[in-house]
Amino acid sequence: RDGPPYPVILVHGLLGARRYGPVDYWWKVPERLRREGERVYVSEQEPLRTPLDRAQQLADFVDHVIEETNAAKVNLIAHSMGGLDARVLVSQLGYGDRIASLTTVATPHRGSPVADAIVGSLTFVGLEHLVGDAVGGFVALVDGDEQEALETAQALTTGAAEDFNAANPD
Repeated sequence: RDGPPYPVILVHGLLGARRYGPVDYWWKVPERLRREGERVYVSEQEPLRTPLDRAQQLADFVDHVIEETNAAKVNLIAHSMGGLDARVLVSQLGYGDRIASLTTVATPHRGSPVADAIVGSLTFVGLEHLVGDAVGGFVALVDGDEQEALETAQALTTGAAEDFNAANPD
């Protein structure tokens, strides 16, 4: 396998996709990195899944990039929830030997107060499952697959972050 410099994989966050119509999620980052000589790949996980589900999808993508490039490892640059996915990839799925570096940008490592407010408000009025199913269904119309909106929101709360960090120290 080839050594450094390793390919770069960009990992999107919650509700992420490669493109939103004509708009690229990563804007001009991949093109800029490529102009600088980097081998850049953009992963795509389902937009509303738990970090474990998304990490399993990311594992398949990492395997694909390593196979395609004959690289020994990859560098991950992860935005928002993508950083949690990457931490699960390393800590729980055993990919530490294939990840040269992980850079997270705006990742809710300590949870999200916004997720606390959303889950708390919905739970208070007893609508968490109804709204979760509605949001998951809407995203499924766009993405094509059933989504887990409520489970994803719960995974992003500050309370869930404590357990997450204990289980994913790397």
